[in-house]
Amino acid sequence: MHEVSIAQMLLETVLKNASGKIIEIELEIGELRMINADALKFAFSVLSKGTRAEKAKIIIKRKRPKFKCLNCGYVWSPILENLSEDQKTLMHFGALAYSLVLKCPKCESNDFEIIEGDEIVITKIKFIEND
Repeated sequence: MHEVSIAQMLLETVLKNASGKIIEIELEIGELRMINADALKFAFSVLSKGTRAEKAKIIIKRKRPKFKCLNCGYVWSPILENLSEDQKTLMHFGALAYSLVLKCPKCESNDFEIIEGDEIVITKIKFIEND
């Protein structure tokens, strides 16, 4: 479950970058990360116990993936919900597996680059300054 390691890195980052009690964390997570939001929130709640981030609310905004075909230059966003369960499972293996699952809708090439949708970004940390 990679959500635990992501929660650990998230906790370390927010504790390092906020000086008070952390009350809310906003994340932008690319859909290609295949992160289970509930598992991430649970892992964070367990790991943050006894820290300044305990009970912090986590808000997750998903970012749709965008690819650019290296053959024809077409830019597109696949609808991941339309993939079969087998294809979704393959997508967990990352960028190398994407070309096994996806093809350019214009020229059907599987030679493309990820423009966005594979990121995890902390967009906001709300905290209360120490008195």
